[in-house]
Amino acid sequence: MRRRESRPKRVLTFCAGEDCQKQSGSAYSLVAVFHKSAVKISGPVKEYTSKGDSGKNVTRSFCSECGSPIAHDPEAAPEVRPR
Repeated sequence: MRRRESRPKRVLTFCAGEDCQKQSGSAYSLVAVFHKSAVKISGPVKEYTSKGDSGKNVTRSFCSECGSPIAHDPEAAPEVRPR
């Protein structure tokens, strides 16, 4: 699995939503936000879609071999792809 960002991140922030807590195993998750067109993920990944705190779907990508979180794709912010 490979992930490449062709442009600098747009923002670095924290997420304390329930899904972010589950994904990180902590009280929050550190999130680097990139423009969606700047991120390319290749190789085998698994995805899981659930409702985010916004009520809209969030699709999370994980390494299919080790389960490490790679990125998430929130419908609430369609132009960005946090990782």
